[in-house]
Amino acid sequence: MSKRWLVAADIGGTGSRLLACTLDGADRYSGIGHRLQVGRVGTSALDVVVGMLRDLIAARPAVVDDGVEAFAAGVTGLVTLVDDIDQLHGAVIDLTGAKVSALAADFVTAHLGALRGAPGAVVAAGTGAVALGTDFKGVWRRVDGWGHLIGDLGGGAWIGMEALRAAAAALDGRADLGSPALARRAEKLFGPLTGWPALLYTSDERAGRMASFATEVGKLADSGDPVSAQLLERAGRLLAAALDAALGEDLPEDASFTGGLFNLGERLTRPFKEEFTRRRPAARLGAKPGSPLDGAMSLAARLAGPDPIHNHPPLLLTQRRRRRVLAGVASQQPSLAEQLANRLRLAASARPHPAFSAARLLAAWDGKIEVNLAVGVEQRFASAAGASLAPGYRRSVTTNTVFDLASITKVYVALALAELVHQSGESIDAPVGRFLDVAEPTGRVTLAQLLNHTSGLPATWSGWQAESGREQYWEDLLALVPESRPGARFAYSCPGYILAGAVAEKIAGVGLDRVVSQVLLEPMGLRRTAFNPPTDWPTAATEDSPDPSWAPRGMIRGQVHDEAAWALGGVAGNAGLFATGQDVLALAELIRADGVWGTERVISRRVVEMARTDRLTGPLRAAAGFGQGLGLRIADPTWMGPLAGDQAAGHTGFTGTAMMIDQVKGLTWVLLTNAVHPRRQWAKPNDLRLAVAHVLSQW
Repeated sequence: MSKRWLVAADIGGTGSRLLACTLDGADRYSGIGHRLQVGRVGTSALDVVVGMLRDLIAARPAVVDDGVEAFAAGVTGLVTLVDDIDQLHGAVIDLTGAKVSALAADFVTAHLGALRGAPGAVVAAGTGAVALGTDFKGVWRRVDGWGHLIGDLGGGAWIGMEALRAAAAALDGRADLGSPALARRAEKLFGPLTGWPALLYTSDERAGRMASFATEVGKLADSGDPVSAQLLERAGRLLAAALDAALGEDLPEDASFTGGLFNLGERLTRPFKEEFTRRRPAARLGAKPGSPLDGAMSLAARLAGPDPIHNHPPLLLTQRRRRRVLAGVASQQPSLAEQLANRLRLAASARPHPAFSAARLLAAWDGKIEVNLAVGVEQRFASAAGASLAPGYRRSVTTNTVFDLASITKVYVALALAELVHQSGESIDAPVGRFLDVAEPTGRVTLAQLLNHTSGLPATWSGWQAESGREQYWEDLLALVPESRPGARFAYSCPGYILAGAVAEKIAGVGLDRVVSQVLLEPMGLRRTAFNPPTDWPTAATEDSPDPSWAPRGMIRGQVHDEAAWALGGVAGNAGLFATGQDVLALAELIRADGVWGTERVISRRVVEMARTDRLTGPLRAAAGFGQGLGLRIADPTWMGPLAGDQAAGHTGFTGTAMMIDQVKGLTWVLLTNAVHPRRQWAKPNDLRLAVAHVLSQW
């Protein structure tokens, strides 16, 4: 037991710290992390915590091997700014295996540090200001801490804001309200007055910038500026009033103060102590004996001991590692859904860039859904530069969120075309020239070669970049010729699938969107799958795309991401379908069930067999490193990982999507993300696919 660990952290706006020690004190580790950043979509708390924990594990691998009894962190802005507490808890438990994780407002850990866990009241003043009175049982009284715009009276940002007001008044010639000394110092630091609004109003760091000016106020007060001295006196008395209110009438009259603002010295602390003593002549007011990090470690120790501090939302939020039962035996291991949820949370907080903003993950065995997860927000960023979208415009991912499937569209098109060919009595080995007026030797390419990527046609089509219109686009596509002999090698080709979609339209006599709907969607009742989805469908954003120059697209949402499919009107054989996770899982189940949905046969068994059967023989398979059926990739280790057996088939999509079927295990799973949001250069979708496959392979 003595080798088990306690881990504590203090996450703040000027920097973050972590402390870990064994219960017997024999080993100890301390580390530092990035400062907490506040943006329009919340804070970077998750990134900071995960980063410091990874550093801890790298330096002390024994933390994971020995086990963590408790983790506790004080987090600036926990109450009002951190928007996903479950993600933070999940990341901590997943990384360290902690029995319990506690996240507290920073002023809670400041209280624990200052009074060493005793009941009473503490005022904490730095950039902001907040007081807390508590006995950690039934009394929890918070005073202020509401941010620099509506509160934090007496805090650093408040002092800075009042000082800048006095400086602006002096520069405006209002001598009765201003301070020439503050005006000179402010212009030296922030430039001309005319630039202050743009500097402060539009900055995510405005509170910190204003608080930084509080130090200058202290210097000017010491130099004899009366306005600066008056500001510090007012601040001290405001902080004393907050402490008095927090103490109330139901707590022992033990009080303390903590925070970097008190380093301004006597001009702040003297009026603070005088005012508090005037209000509470019998109270005991002591200087801080311990830091917020000490308080976080005290919280971790209490949680691991016989007298833990209990959950008190929103100031203190704890989560214990859940138990699950297997064959009647209790296990400390997280459930499958919990493990996968933690993987998604870690990916969503990856550095330097998140793996996605939106994700849906479903997994089923023998048709029974065991995992059904929705994580993140449909759009997190406003631009490719990573500027955050304003909170009021964010919408959480739900089961109704639709995703751009990208190349998973090819599976639908391959099944639809193969079924049309089967029903018409044609052969899947019929030449393309029988259906389309294409250039030679493309006319001799077979339909099967289009669908298993052995046509030799180019990997991509760049004709969409020309502002020439749909008719010219099709002339350009029909004129494409193979770059290698058809059937000689595997070469993934999007233009090949665009032509396959055109063949399906020719056979059916309707557009490709209607072909897919008639063959697959309508018989299966899939009402949340479509090309060019309705504008009222909730959709995950993809990329902020400036291309092409003749028609910049901006942040793409509800329109197909693939440029070729977009230029062709959003309906193409290579990409364009949008769907919910449930609808894609239904398609996977259709394939697993040999083309039967419910009690009805939707696709012939022969077509499904061709889709699941490897058509790359001998050297083609060896060169590719995987198999390929009609529309389905087979046993591809690059994203299926340990699930890449010969009975594993599926497809991925450039936007961050994946679908897989394992006939032997009876497993189907679907992962839909917007990995290209806000720019494709951030995307590394195979990392997450492999992580999911690894977890699933162990069940």
